[in-house]
Amino acid sequence: MEFIQGTKSQYTDGLVSHCTYFSLCAAQKILEEQEILPSLVDKIINSGHDITINRHTEFNEIYNLVPSFRKSMKILEIKQYPLGKMVSMIDHLIYLSKQHSHIVAVLIKPPETVCVGVQQIFEGYYFFKIFDSHPRKPMLDQASFITSNNKNMIRNHLQDLFPITHSIGGLQSEMINSIEVNILRKTSSQELKELEEQNSETKEETKEENKEENKNQEQKEKENEQEQGQKDEKKNEQDNEQKEEEDEEEKKKKEEENTQVTNTENSEMMIEKNENENENENENENEKENENEKNKEKENEKEKKNEKENKFSEIDNLTIKQLEKEIDSLTESNTKLNRRNNTLRREINEAKIVNQDPQNNETKLLQDKYQRLLEENQILKSKKRILSQNSSGKLQICPECKNQVKGQKSNFTICPHCQNSFCFVCKMSIQKSDLWDHFVEENSECPMFD
Repeated sequence: MEFIQGTKSQYTDGLVSHCTYFSLCAAQKILEEQEILPSLVDKIINSGHDITINRHTEFNEIYNLVPSFRKSMKILEIKQYPLGKMVSMIDHLIYLSKQHSHIVAVLIKPPETVCVGVQQIFEGYYFFKIFDSHPRKPMLDQASFITSNNKNMIRNHLQDLFPITHSIGGLQSEMINSIEVNILRKTSSQELKELEEQNSETKEETKEENKEENKNQEQKEKENEQEQGQKDEKKNEQDNEQKEEEDEEEKKKKEEENTQVTNTENSEMMIEKNENENENENENENEKENENEKNKEKENEKEKKNEKENKFSEIDNLTIKQLEKEIDSLTESNTKLNRRNNTLRREINEAKIVNQDPQNNETKLLQDKYQRLLEENQILKSKKRILSQNSSGKLQICPECKNQVKGQKSNFTICPHCQNSFCFVCKMSIQKSDLWDHFVEENSECPMFD
């Protein structure tokens, strides 16, 4: 037996319910006598993405669903075999291969389906091909083809795939211990021609039927249009008569209304004039009041803005003073460290001079002191480095939200609180499109980098 394994199985891409579809695809490839390679296995598995199957489907359902299966393969027999008669099933497949030279059987025992191909090479010599989309560990991790010319080895492999269950008896055991065998052969060239002729005839018949249906529909539409035209004419006549009557009634009513309106118009005109004069006076007074209120609001807004600016300027002065104090304290600590380092260097040089006499006890003490001074010097250097790093940090106040913002790599700063972009030197709000005008021009007082 030879095993040709692909790189995928039906579980790799989640195509769990496609095993019957994969077996029919393999049957099609076997009858076409394509070369059995790992790439062919992957091609069969990848074809599962072209069809959606969400449940375990029957053989006839998938066979009728895919047009290429119906066209390239014909069903010879559909039988049920007990699992104990696997030998008679294989003998029957060999018998059919003698008649058709090449046949394929799709074996279904829910929830699994495999494909078995039998080809007669010459009389008494047969070649078997099994396609299985399931991984069969430990030997096979992916979908695979199994080929052999030994009937007994194929029978033993199928018996391992579909074992008999002895724990159940009666009719239930007959149902569980049986397998559905769907035998197919390749369609001949004559059958293909007949199918094409049938399809062409059916197409012509459908064309003629469609033509007759279109003619009948056109006649019905014409008759309906004539009937609707007659109905519309009658309705138009009735509508015109009703409109004439309504117009006469409206004329009479208008004449009566006009006589009444003429009497009341004069009195109403006088009343309207008086009302309009009063309204104009009220409007002028309201406009004056609104202007006074607007002026008061503007003055209040100006006062509020001045108060805010004064507060923010005080805050800026306080923060700047605090920063200056911190910087002064850091510089003092740096000077102290430098003095301490100078004294340490002197003591170290003295220790080196005395250390020339190794037998003197004083030299040993100086050596110990020298080691301690070196360690202390390293500690002071690390403190100095930390202080210098802290002294280099700068703070500025965002002109938009008035929060403190730490200095960044360049003077173009983005506030982390309100996302406002501004110049770290002059605190002017700047857009990215204005970077060149603000920082790079010759007259610019603000550098892009310190």
